[in-house]
Amino acid sequence: MRNVIDYSADFPDALAAQGSGKLFTAVFKLDKPIEIPGSRAKAQYEVLQYFLARDCKHADDQAWRDIQGSRFAHLQRKDMPKRFQAEMKRGSDLSNHFSFY
Repeated sequence: MRNVIDYSADFPDALAAQGSGKLFTAVFKLDKPIEIPGSRAKAQYEVLQYFLARDCKHADDQAWRDIQGSRFAHLQRKDMPKRFQAEMKRGSDLSNHFSFY
């Protein structure tokens, strides 16, 4: 099991921001819903993932800056993992909750 590093201090606007191994994940609530391309649906959340050059080891290491690749997704409220807030309070690994494929 990988350690989950909380980077919330570096991302004060995020609902959650954390790293695990060489993967950084942040979840943001959008100020205003946006239309999802190719759909009439409106997204209320954005999930951002960075693939990192080095492992996340502690909250002050700023490993999230060493980006080798990235991806993002816009999600509707119904697509957010159930009990999201409760899971984040328990220190759950975000990368286990969001799948882009």
